[in-house]
Amino acid sequence: SISRFQRWPFDTPVFVKKFGKHVIAGFKPTAYAKYNFEDCLVPNILTKRKNYLQLVKESDICITTTGLHRLIGWKFAEYIAASKAIVTEKFNYSPGAELKANTNFLEFDTSEELINQVMKLVTNNLVGVRRNIIKTFNIAISIAVPVAFGLAAISLKFAPFFLGKQFRMVGLIMLVESPIIIFITGSNIVGGQYLVATNKTYIFSISAIVGAVSNVVMNLAFIPTFGVIGATLALVLSELLVISYQLYSIREEIPTSDLFHGIWKYIVAGSIMFVVVLSLNFLLEMNIQLLILQVFIGILFYVLLNRLFNTYLWIEGVVFWEKFIAKN
Repeated sequence: SISRFQRWPFDTPVFVKKFGKHVIAGFKPTAYAKYNFEDCLVPNILTKRKNYLQLVKESDICITTTGLHRLIGWKFAEYIAASKAIVTEKFNYSPGAELKANTNFLEFDTSEELINQVMKLVTNNLVGVRRNIIKTFNIAISIAVPVAFGLAAISLKFAPFFLGKQFRMVGLIMLVESPIIIFITGSNIVGGQYLVATNKTYIFSISAIVGAVSNVVMNLAFIPTFGVIGATLALVLSELLVISYQLYSIREEIPTSDLFHGIWKYIVAGSIMFVVVLSLNFLLEMNIQLLILQVFIGILFYVLLNRLFNTYLWIEGVVFWEKFIAKN
């Protein structure tokens, strides 16, 4: 049998019914199997050697059962070679001193035990994925916020300074477009590191379609009235719709409250930094030296505010620094 935690629309025995569409398991649809195990069949195409091996490669958890002479089939070795999480019916013979139950594989005797063992793996895996996504999202947004707010603060004077006075409009475009840094960062984390990794690519694809279609519609609405600023605004709003759809789609798996826990601290810190840098930008002339000074002051304010709010970024930074010092 093959167990793969992803979408697949068919029913199989007790443990498969527990996990529903996330499992593939059963018998090749031979005449004997059809007669005796009608509810335990897999599509014949999946039993082809090439397709079977591909399924094994794509599987997270693989299950083995007792075969002839009460032996575990050769597929147990295939699963080990493929570095899969293995749940196996209990051995009647020793697999060797190097392989130990509850270390290299989990065992079961009954369907209930099989369900419990698989649940251990599924729960531990999903909890770990959620925890890592929440951490990564927090860190990524903590970096995207000061970049976006900082760029917005210096944009009006930076564009004509760097490109020439005739490109003054570019500064306003940069100001309007700066929030897109935060939206794209969030969608890359949710889409690339969660939706793709958990085989929910259909949500990822739909979010991309939502962004593309909404961008076209808003361009048609905004450009005639607002010109290039309308096009920029349409782009920002379409990216906001992309991340919004992704967050809405995973709200039951990763609650938005968990994902955005503590994010307000970065927004407040970034807003204060924006006011400080924008004030300096208006008061000071624009040249390389003063631009570097503004960037430095912006970073200093953001770091100090992270320390004041005791953000996750600050805590992780301190932990990293302590480990670095300890190693050196």
